[in-house]
Amino acid sequence: MKRSDGPEEPALIAELEARMGEPGIRLMRIQPNCVSKAYWAMRPDGSAFFTKWSRVDGVKALGFLSAVPPDPILPQPIKRGTFAFCGGWVTSYVRRESTSVSLERMTDAQFSAFCTAYRRLVRALQSAPEVGAQVEGDALMARIRAYARQFPLLKGLLSGLLSLKRTDYAYPEDTPQVVIHGDLHAGNFGFVGDAFQFFCDFDLLARGREVDDLAFLLCEEVRRSGMSRSGVSRLLHRRDQLILLVGRPLGDWRVALNLLRLRMADKLIARHPQTARTMWNVLVRDRRLRVLLKGLPR
Repeated sequence: MKRSDGPEEPALIAELEARMGEPGIRLMRIQPNCVSKAYWAMRPDGSAFFTKWSRVDGVKALGFLSAVPPDPILPQPIKRGTFAFCGGWVTSYVRRESTSVSLERMTDAQFSAFCTAYRRLVRALQSAPEVGAQVEGDALMARIRAYARQFPLLKGLLSGLLSLKRTDYAYPEDTPQVVIHGDLHAGNFGFVGDAFQFFCDFDLLARGREVDDLAFLLCEEVRRSGMSRSGVSRLLHRRDQLILLVGRPLGDWRVALNLLRLRMADKLIARHPQTARTMWNVLVRDRRLRVLLKGLPR
């Protein structure tokens, strides 16, 4: 088995059965395009629970969910189903039914319910035990510039990023730091009809700024889907509503979105740091993300 493949299903089943004392578990893979391996773990009686194997350990998620008062918008971990395994980490949760809905496709009722739940999430996150800070923009820009220097004849492809000034991607020093979710995309929360159900996947908790999670949600909407012009228009409308929800200066949003442009470029470069083709991939991705800056004054 290659290290990057994670555990084979029979080995994971055997470990779950042994640790939970429940024979006869079957695994049904969900979210097949995810880097992690996520499953419904089916019991012989027809009930099920959620379980996931990931390279990211579950210490931060469990620490947070143990520290925060119970709340229906948060998942309920199964402690016996959470353990280190096969070079990664298995986490298990009580099953909750829900449907993922992308931001631009939410009904007004769903969006209102999301905003209410998000305010509760922000308050809850501040109960998380100490977590580390995200990589700041200076370090990200230094790595991107170092990559571009390898291909001086092509670095113009990255001019949209390399021309950013520090004030474009660095928050003012007095901007408050808070605990953020760190991976807030539509796959990590869900609805039943118009009713918001819960947020999940707290493995990437970090210290950031108030607008970071919602800016990430916007960027993931653009990154993960080929969006029509009308879809982009709806998304920008939701962006403007989120700006009003948070109440932070527009400059914070520009910084957050530019920081995410740098983060996503840095991730692409880290995968293939010696290849000029990566520069083109960064350009294509960045063009998509820049639409989110439309209408935001400098």
